[in-house]
Amino acid sequence: MTYINDLEMIKGIYDDVKITYEVGEPQTIEKDGMLMVIQSESSHVSMSNETLRKIIEVTEQVRNMHMNIKA
Repeated sequence: MTYINDLEMIKGIYDDVKITYEVGEPQTIEKDGMLMVIQSESSHVSMSNETLRKIIEVTEQVRNMHMNIKA
């Protein structure tokens, strides 16, 4: 199995991870005589415990395979 196939296997599990973004209005403030722009956007990651378990399990398998670690 190649590295690309291994990474594709991990990537496939991430299809069940949902990421949403909330765009906010940037704010400008003056701090220590400098104008700073503060971003107020946020992101939210949602996944089931089963998806997290699969990500951990498959990532561990791939790591062990490439590091020649016996499970």
